[in-house]
Amino acid sequence: MEEYAGRAFGFMRTLVDCDMATYSELDPAAGTLSIRFDEPDPSQDRTVAGFATHMHKQPFTNFDPDVVGGGPFMRAEFASHRQFRDMGVYSEGFQVSGINDHAVIPVHSPDGKIVFASMERTGKGVFCEELLEIMREMQPFLNQARELAVAASTVIPAAADPGMLCRQGLTPREADVHFWMVQGKSNSEIAEILGVRLQTVKEYASSVLAKLGVDNRYSAIIRGLESLRQAVFLERGRESGREVKVRLPERSSQPK
Repeated sequence: MEEYAGRAFGFMRTLVDCDMATYSELDPAAGTLSIRFDEPDPSQDRTVAGFATHMHKQPFTNFDPDVVGGGPFMRAEFASHRQFRDMGVYSEGFQVSGINDHAVIPVHSPDGKIVFASMERTGKGVFCEELLEIMREMQPFLNQARELAVAASTVIPAAADPGMLCRQGLTPREADVHFWMVQGKSNSEIAEILGVRLQTVKEYASSVLAKLGVDNRYSAIIRGLESLRQAVFLERGRESGREVKVRLPERSSQPK
């Protein structure tokens, strides 16, 4: 999920005036919490340890994705700035990395993990109430991207190749473009990978959508993922041989 986190960082930093962005995953099954920072610093080990110690004490830090009905939220909705600074999660967590304010977008994840994309302020700055509306607009895009990233992770890159997508009726070059679309690459990135002009990639991408009978990139990626999964499954089936199963006839209790 490193590539997803990196793209989420860029998305947040582009749309929100923040000093730091973080991407957090809590895995209830494994009992682990991981937090990725877009601005690495040695103090962050202590920040995460302190946060993990006190996170359960506050509703805005205990990783409840439904804390405000599943929507984005900010620290100011739960505590004043003075109250925040008196909390253990602040003194032993946020403050260690100089974080002064906190805003969160819960991200839906189909793999059972609880995912938060967060924006942080350092120094004396705090987030204004208008940020909530911006975060509400951002949430569906982060959700879709996460769902695609999880789906893509089920296709082993080493086992998948663009040729598998030709089974959808695509030409080899269209399959190349579609393959990299499925990998989450933008048109400009695909153009660089394939060594062609951006306009050429746009034309192939439009052709892919038309042949698949879909009207947006998201639907095309989902179709591509399904096709690659099926193709990889079939290839693995060939590699593991062929199984024939029959029902054994009933045996008589008396020898004949």
